Amino acid sequence: MDQAPITFHARSVVLEHPRGASYLLGFADDPDSPRHYLMLQRDFEPLEAVEEAPGYYLEWCGPEQAGWGGVDTVTQAADRVTFTFEPAVGAMLGFRCLTITFDAGGVDHATLAARLRRMFRDCGVELSLL
Repeated sequence: MDQAPITFHARSVVLEHPRGASYLLGFADDPDSPRHYLMLQRDFEPLEAVEEAPGYYLEWCGPEQAGWGGVDTVTQAADRVTFTFEPAVGAMLGFRCLTITFDAGGVDHATLAARLRRMFRDCGVELSLL
């Protein structure tokens, strides 16, 4: 059975960790009380204790839907980012495709593309970026 794609509008897009502790990308439908959010995080250096884990952590709307890795492709457009997830992660999330829209004027496209490249560096994720 095919899973319907999910779309939400991010009123908050975070491109940096507030304390500079790691690479961080966050998209939330509400900056104060999000119902829908996607957070991606990657340490500046690989974790030695988690050698077998892919380089990034993914969390969808809470820690119960989180884990290491799981993204197949990322496509960036002027007002959106679309993530396609690996089948096992899609089964956990309940969908394989997530499109996050945002106000194009509120996000620096070059910075977002650079953050996506860093997040998925050497992880086998196919990127189509601006």
